[in-house]
Amino acid sequence: MNPLQVNLNKLLDVHVPELPVGWKRTRGSGAQRWMPQEVKDWKEYLAEEFENEIGALGLEKEFPSEKRMFISINVYYEEDKKIKRTADSDNIAKAILDALTGVVWPDDNPHYVRGHSVWIDFATEESTIGTYIVIYEC
Repeated sequence: MNPLQVNLNKLLDVHVPELPVGWKRTRGSGAQRWMPQEVKDWKEYLAEEFENEIGALGLEKEFPSEKRMFISINVYYEEDKKIKRTADSDNIAKAILDALTGVVWPDDNPHYVRGHSVWIDFATEESTIGTYIVIYEC
């Protein structure tokens, strides 16, 4: 079902004042496999931000949730040259989906995460630089 054709119930709304780091393919093989440190740091930071928000809302027993969800990601940069140097939107989404696995949903497969959208733009008076993530139940 198209998320535009269903009612979405907002579960979480988090503004992270940091710009995202896009997912990068792991390097090496077997025991030598590793992920770039900047990706690990971003994922840990984002997971902690969501854990704090879930705790502040008193929803610890609700998450990770078995509900089917849709995630909206809005990223606001200061100037055009930073947008040109950012990761592709699909890599931004992948890093965020991975970071929230085990915190918001048990797994980022389509059973739980039904879809996502990524919007990248310039910051305005209404939106400051950073990453805005909204999780909806669908």
